Amino acid sequence: LVELLNPARTLSHHPLFQVMLALQNAPETQLELPGLRAGVELGRTGTAKFDLFFSLAERRGERGEPQGLTGVVEYSSDIYDAPTVQILFERWLRLLDAAVSDPDRPLTGIDILTPDEHRRTVVDFNDTAHAVPDVPLGELFARQVARTPDGLAVTDGSVTLTYAQLDARANQVAHEVLGRGVRSGDAVGVLLERSVGTVVTVLALMKAGAVYVPLDARYPADRIRHVLADTGARLLVTDERSVPVAGAEAVELFRVESPPSLTSDPGAPGVGVRSDDAAYVMYTSGSTGAPKGIVVTHGNVAALAVDPRFDRAAHERVLLHSPAAFDA
Repeated sequence: LVELLNPARTLSHHPLFQVMLALQNAPETQLELPGLRAGVELGRTGTAKFDLFFSLAERRGERGEPQGLTGVVEYSSDIYDAPTVQILFERWLRLLDAAVSDPDRPLTGIDILTPDEHRRTVVDFNDTAHAVPDVPLGELFARQVARTPDGLAVTDGSVTLTYAQLDARANQVAHEVLGRGVRSGDAVGVLLERSVGTVVTVLALMKAGAVYVPLDARYPADRIRHVLADTGARLLVTDERSVPVAGAEAVELFRVESPPSLTSDPGAPGVGVRSDDAAYVMYTSGSTGAPKGIVVTHGNVAALAVDPRFDRAAHERVLLHSPAAFDA
């Protein structure tokens, strides 16, 4: 069969199948030879031929009456451990017991899980509902500032800002953006290197109710031009290292320092922003056509941030290592 079918060969498993069930039910015969004692013994090589091998044998009494089944399970320890195989075997026995207890029941009506396993799998594992605050990101950040004003918020090399300092600088940039004619719901391009200034700028745009449109200096000019035109952005926030050579001819450039110097905290801009308002637009690669913008709301980001599956202790610090234009 292997020669005929010529399947892809690998030394990691049998070429035709990986699970085998064997039932030894041929009657045992006694082999008698002069001067010899003959018997059947199990041979063990210490290796598994298959991923799973169930070997069963019928047992009968002296008069041929059934005395049950015995057997062994051989498994590949690279794939399974003993408790997993034990559970698989128990579920198989549960299936057989249910089938012979009620032969007219369809297979789809047989539950191989115990009530406890069913509860864990269907109820506990799917109990993922959690409350998501119905407020925009700027308000969520303001609440954190009130809780830990002197706590470390962001650091880049020798530059470090507390929550209060980050909040003040973001307020200042937000007012500067609004002063350039940006209104709530307007798209604003952001072309910055990873820096404290990037965090300040994004937070400022959230406070201003603007829609953050991330760009990368390595983008082709045509992509930058397409994204800015498609979103209707009239302003591009950039810095001296990232200012585009081409692609942003039709928009006003707003250069920021990293981090922006602070004269005084003007306070939050007080722009009305809702949780279902757009926070940013991320563009696809365009490999199947023109790049398409995916809108993400304030509520979407909040839902991810407060998801209980993110362990708070493990996320006290987050490393930003990817390009700012990549939605990690």
